[in-house]
Amino acid sequence: MLSTTWEIASSFPALASDWGSGVFTLNVHATDVSNNVQSPDTSVWFVVDQTQPSTTISNPAEGAFFNATTVIQNLSGASPNRIRGTATDDLSGVAGVSAKLVRFASGATQYWNGTAWVGTDPGYVLTPTLTPAGGNFVLSTTWEITNPPTLATDWGTSIYTVLVHATDVSSNVQAPDTQVQFTVDAVQPTTTITNPPNGTFYNAATVVSSLSSASPNRMRGTATDDLAGVQSVSGKLTRFASGTTTYWNGSAWVGSDPGYVLTPTLTPAGGAFVLSTTWEIASSFPALASDWGSGVFTLNVHATDMAANVQSPDTTAWFVVDQVAPSTTIQPPARHGNG
Repeated sequence: MLSTTWEIASSFPALASDWGSGVFTLNVHATDVSNNVQSPDTSVWFVVDQTQPSTTISNPAEGAFFNATTVIQNLSGASPNRIRGTATDDLSGVAGVSAKLVRFASGATQYWNGTAWVGTDPGYVLTPTLTPAGGNFVLSTTWEITNPPTLATDWGTSIYTVLVHATDVSSNVQAPDTQVQFTVDAVQPTTTITNPPNGTFYNAATVVSSLSSASPNRMRGTATDDLAGVQSVSGKLTRFASGTTTYWNGSAWVGSDPGYVLTPTLTPAGGAFVLSTTWEIASSFPALASDWGSGVFTLNVHATDMAANVQSPDTTAWFVVDQVAPSTTIQPPARHGNG
């Protein structure tokens, strides 16, 4: 017989656990009826890889907050300022990485299809570039999404989730996905001033009892945010008297503006997704009537949220402290007659 097909029909590794993972070589040779033995052997090598690849997401960080400016700078800029991470494999090599970008806003879930947000899940349509390129025995690579939302208006304001998984050359698909959640908040926080009321007049006693006493008799108000959460409130106190503007620096009135040196306490404390809080200037305020003096005062406050949005313009309230008693005179009555 001059030609035949051979097949190993028994005694081979029957189970995946028998095979394990590794680089295998199969050697065969034939012997003819005249006892001629083929030399050298015919051989092939192949790979069995039973381990899933893995991924990391290095940008954005889990729980990160961005505003309209920083989301572009960090996730939609030139490399490396994009959504990115690493992919690794144990043996056969990373073949590709697949990604999905999801946002939740106004009670609805939407999916980025590479050009727009859509209501139906298009699947893993984002195909990151790999550096180095994926392929046989590429055990580690960096992936990067090159078609994210490019404008602040594309991003909008939402809570986002990036999901990625890798596939290796042996067609092992990573499960579950690697994912991170982050927030884009393009809206400034807001504040109110509840004490002092705008246009209030105080004397030496009432300014201390109303603004320099125990809580709640202090300069105070509220701060709110739409999504990321109120991080802090900053305050400034200005006095205009005798034609001169001075600034309270936390301990005295000075002629140069020290900036927003009053840092109110927040109840509840500011932080992620704290959408409403009460602020109060609890320390470093003018404590005595003599500290206040007399003048027209302006309190400026603004809030900063977790996405670094800073309220602008400030919320302001003006009030008057007048510690000088009024005076009277008595005009003598006019004299009538011949006197």
